[in-house]
Amino acid sequence: MQNGVRSTWAAVAWAEGLILAGIALVGAAVATSTRFCTFSLGCDGRSSLGGVSLVLVALGLVALIGSPVAAARRSGWRSAGGAAALAALAFLLALVIGAIVFAVLVDDVLPALVLALGVEGSIAVRPPTRRAVTARIVIVVALVVLAGVFGAGSRRSDAAILLLALLTLPAIGLADTISGRPNRPRVR
Repeated sequence: MQNGVRSTWAAVAWAEGLILAGIALVGAAVATSTRFCTFSLGCDGRSSLGGVSLVLVALGLVALIGSPVAAARRSGWRSAGGAAALAALAFLLALVIGAIVFAVLVDDVLPALVLALGVEGSIAVRPPTRRAVTARIVIVVALVVLAGVFGAGSRRSDAAILLLALLTLPAIGLADTISGRPNRPRVR
């Protein structure tokens, strides 16, 4: 395996792991800070954002912000901090612009998350070859179109769109692997 492909998969694994950890930590913070209410017993009265919840939110945000940093470092960017900052900025811009566009086109903003993660991952993970950039664009566009289809009208499926969002970074690794294979000469 080429060194570039190996570093792509290491970068993808670290970035995806930090994203999943960040989501889990923020989810745990929400779960610990919400009130538990039932019809027969009423509410338990604990609905404040306490110390544990704040720590979990902070750790979750650090993990989410650290995702492009880990991807940039693992993939071999010379200036990992600069690449990570550019990736985070591109994520925010793609999320905002994508949310506006998808709100108009399919009346759903979740496909913008797939677009934003694809843009962030494509910038944070250094491409091993020039062909990898084209392959990444094609695969991210395909995922965004699928997310738009799942977000359209009465067939709206938030779970499918969120699954596509979580598959975006591994899809970038797959695109790099496919684009890194040498072309075999045709046998006549």
